Amino acid sequence: MAESIRPTSGIVSKAVQVISNPRRFFSSMPREGGLKEPMTFFFTMAATGWLINLTGTTLILGKSSVVSFIVMAIVGPAILFLSGFLGALILHIIWQILGSDASYETSYRTLAYATGISPLTSLISFIPVVGVPFSIAWAVFLIIIGSVEVHKIKNSLAWAVWGVVGLFLIVSTVIVQLNIHKSISELRASSSMELIK
Repeated sequence: MAESIRPTSGIVSKAVQVISNPRRFFSSMPREGGLKEPMTFFFTMAATGWLINLTGTTLILGKSSVVSFIVMAIVGPAILFLSGFLGALILHIIWQILGSDASYETSYRTLAYATGISPLTSLISFIPVVGVPFSIAWAVFLIIIGSVEVHKIKNSLAWAVWGVVGLFLIVSTVIVQLNIHKSISELRASSSMELIK
């Protein structure tokens, strides 16, 4: 029996459940029931996170990024819509390799509801140095919980595989952040030298 779309309070309630007790949420999540409700949830959470990121970046960069904000606000929904299906496909393939017998729909549902943290992680990502790595770690944690509770993958295997993926993403992110910080510092230093001359 297909799930019915609930009002926004239902979406908020689900997000709170994902944030506060992900193990309980995913263990009771229906594996089937149609894509309409999880798609609505995914789009609402991902779009909210997207908007928070765009707004924060625009405020930090100033007027120079207003045009980028407008362009991304228009293009963003299409990118989000497609990224949900593509992300679920990638996760589905990995889960199948790890031994899941779940359908693509179940994989999409797992990913969709994991985005319940997106508005919070978008805010957290603005915390210098630790924000983005923490957000990645939280997202990977939810994927691990979904792997165990929904896809019935052994706990140790889920932690080993997704832990390595998460560690790689976190280390890569830190290296990129350090390089960006170094480039900005060098740019400021060269600008200061030019002013002195």
